[in-house]
Amino acid sequence: MNNKWIKPTPVDATLIDSVAKKLKISSTITEILIRRGCATGEEIHDFLHPVVKNLHDPFLMRDMEKAIERVTRAVKSKEKILIYGDYDVDGVTGASLLIRLLKQIGADVYYYIPHRRKEGYGLSLEGVRYAVEHYVNLIITVDCGSGSAGAVEEALKHHIDVVVTDHHEVRGELPRSVPFLNPLFDDYPFKYLSGCGVAFKFAQGIVKKLGLSEKELFWEFDLVALSTVCDVVPLTGENRIFVKHGIRCIKKSRNKGIRALLEVSGLKGKDIDTYHLGFVLGPRVNAQGRLKDARLAVQLFVTEDDEEAVQIARKLSTENQKRMEIEKRIVDEATLLAERMEGKYGFVIDSKDWHPGIIGIAASRIADRFYRPTVLISVIDGIGKGSGRSIPEFHLYNALKECEEMFLSFGGHKHACGITIAPANIEKFKKNFNNIAKRELEKEELVSKLHIDAVISLEDINPKFVKELSLLAPYGLANPTPIFLTHKLQVVGYPNLIKNQHLKFNLRAKDKIIKAIAFRNKQLNEIISTNSIVDVVYQVMEQQYNNRRNIELNIKDVTLFA
Repeated sequence: MNNKWIKPTPVDATLIDSVAKKLKISSTITEILIRRGCATGEEIHDFLHPVVKNLHDPFLMRDMEKAIERVTRAVKSKEKILIYGDYDVDGVTGASLLIRLLKQIGADVYYYIPHRRKEGYGLSLEGVRYAVEHYVNLIITVDCGSGSAGAVEEALKHHIDVVVTDHHEVRGELPRSVPFLNPLFDDYPFKYLSGCGVAFKFAQGIVKKLGLSEKELFWEFDLVALSTVCDVVPLTGENRIFVKHGIRCIKKSRNKGIRALLEVSGLKGKDIDTYHLGFVLGPRVNAQGRLKDARLAVQLFVTEDDEEAVQIARKLSTENQKRMEIEKRIVDEATLLAERMEGKYGFVIDSKDWHPGIIGIAASRIADRFYRPTVLISVIDGIGKGSGRSIPEFHLYNALKECEEMFLSFGGHKHACGITIAPANIEKFKKNFNNIAKRELEKEELVSKLHIDAVISLEDINPKFVKELSLLAPYGLANPTPIFLTHKLQVVGYPNLIKNQHLKFNLRAKDKIIKAIAFRNKQLNEIISTNSIVDVVYQVMEQQYNNRRNIELNIKDVTLFA
């Protein structure tokens, strides 16, 4: 299956034993958490039981006092406030959160979401023009603005104040008179907030300053959780708290838009986890900004009308279906082009017929399939709009900085990027990007890896172990679903191919038999057969059928036992 198995590094057995006994958890769970960076029993306890009181003081963020002073002054003076959010899930949820809070405290608040294709990323001059025409006094950016010095200056020239809230890499300098909230500055202890996470810290600061109830604000954790998972930021520190408690909030959400999304996506009353946020709810919100105008997605989360919320949620679901069809076509075409790029370390693939709002997802699919940093570019009306996704071993943003002179604009971080480029520069960019990737990556790094968390026996897997394992959730970047390795298992019976895609079979060790399934991996059928003795890499799943819970293995890779 062309995966490289990375076996776990040894951990001090004495430390594992002492911490496991102290916390009354299994040595396997303890071993996993120590290896993931929890150095003490207290850190493991805090990780397994994330509590809201461990959120950092919002006033540790640089310019927080200044930002709050400006917005509270605007509220008291009945000035017009414009929330300017990015067009993805992160920007939409962050904008919605601030709109909801500011309305509650009596602000005269409006919102603006730029058009992805016409305006692009960041605070746009079109957006500033809109603010001027509508007599706005204060613009608050959400999930953008770190690289928008020109547009900020334009706003100030028209006597419109600006507060920037963002989490992206800082490019250029904003005027120091502009309050700039970004966790990447030295002052703040946690660097990995989403854009909505930064908006929440701003909201938290406002609530504290005004002496309002933080408990009421915590109901907005549903929006923060959605953004945190969809923007693929590390699920550690504050983000783990947001998502753990946000998932609980979603189940009984006060937000009519969240409730409507759950209803139209068939999740009402069901257990929710990060998969549902990232692959069911999030894509519906994102689709609107990818294909049309994301302002409708903001309206979903700020409406107080149940009927309107359901109507909007249905529209978003329809757009998402269209998005899926377009995405499949782009991925199929890009795959054919990528297959001709043998020997390349970094892929830059362009076309004149791709929807610019969908190429980011497609780039992710190509990067995953070929295990190469990938940038897809759509050339429309003489301008190339590109979106990139990377592999863990390659810092995408740093690579783009080396090619900066080729772009009209660019932005992003280690894992993802966006660029605007003149078509005449695309071939040069292809060559340079591949050369940078070749310099930074060893050939053996261009293979997908399975990082094994622990080597266990089949006998270790029981309901108590599965319950303990569930405490490690929510899963995501920097806290992936644990992967286990078990040696010398016997395939029992005949493997069964389901829908010509998924392979189901049973595995036995001594007297214990357990069900296993390999999703979208029918080629395994050519490797294993009845009575094969195999080493298996897998995740542990708990499935519910007819009110009964069954433990199954989600197979990631198999080799015949040597």
